Amino acid sequence: MSRRLAFALLALAASACRTTDSTDGSPVVSIEGAVARPGPQPWDADTTALEAVLRASPIESTCDLSRVELVRRECDGSLAMTLDLRRALDSGDSTFNVLLHRGDVLRVPSR
Repeated sequence: MSRRLAFALLALAASACRTTDSTDGSPVVSIEGAVARPGPQPWDADTTALEAVLRASPIESTCDLSRVELVRRECDGSLAMTLDLRRALDSGDSTFNVLLHRGDVLRVPSR
């Protein structure tokens, strides 16, 4: 599957089956892995993958921002894609700095 097609599928995915919200009912995304503040992060329609990871304070000595996994859960299964957020930081290339959807999970791996 081409990256464009994968991104198109992610963008077209409906949010009706997502129920991942904070305890007070506000929508969130979750950040896991090599970050200082894992867990739910506030979400709004303008939240990008890089913004959410930076809010979770990536552990610079151990994290690998070039292999962040985005998991988007849908009614009919999950979609996963690897994002190179290091490129977005280093060169400003926003190809992989996608807008997040409510309930998305970002996994920041260790090196």
